Amino acid sequence: MEIPLETWTEEEIRNWLFNFSGLTAPKIGLSAPEIEAMAKSIFAASDGVPGIVYPELKQQLNHVLQSKFDCDRSKSPTSQLSL
Repeated sequence: MEIPLETWTEEEIRNWLFNFSGLTAPKIGLSAPEIEAMAKSIFAASDGVPGIVYPELKQQLNHVLQSKFDCDRSKSPTSQLSL
């Protein structure tokens, strides 16, 4: 039995990012315009095709998290110690 997957609209991607991705959590703290730009980018790269939306979401979320936590590490007191 096949289960058809509907294409996602840009609005659906945006809603998912706002409601389920955790990007608005204080520790990550992306702004609404940043999340809207991400939704626009994901939709543009995928045309809403689920098999393309998923890896694009994953790639962009990984990029945001990596850059956010790399930035936080560079600000920590232990990373600024010089010997």
